[in-house]
Amino acid sequence: MQNPLKRWDVLLTLVMCVLMIPSERYEIFSLVEDQTIAARHIMRNYLPDANERVIRDDIIVVALDEDLYEEYGSFPFRRTDLGTLAHTLSTFGARVVVLDFLMDFRSSYQEDEPTAALFEASDNVLLVSYAQFDGEYAGITYPTEKLRAVTRSGYGNVEPTSAVIDNVARLRIHERLTVNVDGWPLAIQALAMYWDVSPRLEDDVLYFGSKIEVPLDQFGDIYIDFPMLDSGTQYLSEGRAGYSALEILDLDLDTLPEDELEEYRSIFEDRIVLVGDTWEVTHDKFNTPVGQVYGVEIIANTINTIMNDAPLRPSGWFLEISSMTIFLSVLLATSLIPAMALRLLAVVGAYVTYILIAGSLYVYAGSVLSMSYAILTGFMVVIFASIRRYMVTEEKEKLSTADSVESN
Repeated sequence: MQNPLKRWDVLLTLVMCVLMIPSERYEIFSLVEDQTIAARHIMRNYLPDANERVIRDDIIVVALDEDLYEEYGSFPFRRTDLGTLAHTLSTFGARVVVLDFLMDFRSSYQEDEPTAALFEASDNVLLVSYAQFDGEYAGITYPTEKLRAVTRSGYGNVEPTSAVIDNVARLRIHERLTVNVDGWPLAIQALAMYWDVSPRLEDDVLYFGSKIEVPLDQFGDIYIDFPMLDSGTQYLSEGRAGYSALEILDLDLDTLPEDELEEYRSIFEDRIVLVGDTWEVTHDKFNTPVGQVYGVEIIANTINTIMNDAPLRPSGWFLEISSMTIFLSVLLATSLIPAMALRLLAVVGAYVTYILIAGSLYVYAGSVLSMSYAILTGFMVVIFASIRRYMVTEEKEKLSTADSVESN
């Protein structure tokens, strides 16, 4: 029997497999991989325990939506009104108030001082900063000095996994930023304030005191586990986790009846409340594995993911490499089947089996096994094996013809 390593198609398969290992690690085909994750995540939200895959009660999104802006009559939202919203929510018992608005320049209408006074009275406001990268880390743009003095902040950068499409599926933690004051992502800062702990990063594991630990992938990423939306809604803010800012903006806390105050407390008390734009005109919307999602909702989903112990985690390298090797070996072995119909059926069966296994791991175990790299390599393996089989068949036919001529 011929040594398999002497077959050129086997050698090419080994070369492709070796090349795919760094390609997978550095996510060369992230655009294709994102599509497989999107398909798997849709199944994850509808197959196992769908009713349990909703956002936690600890999180509320107060939306500055179209109805509010139509009533408000101007854009953007004034800082003093954001301060009023934050103070109102704090009065209602919100444990953390996250304002998804970058306020890095002084107000042209002298609003910073009164807004800062409202933030200081609230004593639980978290603002957005922005981490600057120009090839390398260039610093953090914080809120204005007066606002920063009475609040905390976290960078709200949204980083797509692909350079082609702004698909947002993960939260990236830049370790070199964590040494800065408030040098954590907004979602991490919100949870640190909520749990009253200091986050720390050690050996690619994120710790929140003794409450929770979350392993990161090779890029320092956490996969966002987007929850199932309420029936009949398109966005998180339209469901039970959403609340229109229009309903509380003009409330007079001094004259608010006690029963209404208690009702609002039952909604917001001891919760993380995120305030942000959910209006098309603001263009604060991004592609994700579950479709387009507003920026403030991505932050809410990230917080929800970490509070649920980050159930989506990358498969280990042993599983990645072994599954790819087995899959490619099976595809290569199909070339030994003489009948074309059976050979094609075996190839399709191998692909279906691999996809079902990878999909089941994601849906039921939260294990993110890369699919695109094995699938793309598999196509090349099938092509190599088919070309070799064709060449062997042609050679046999030539020999057979030559033998027939000699015998005659």
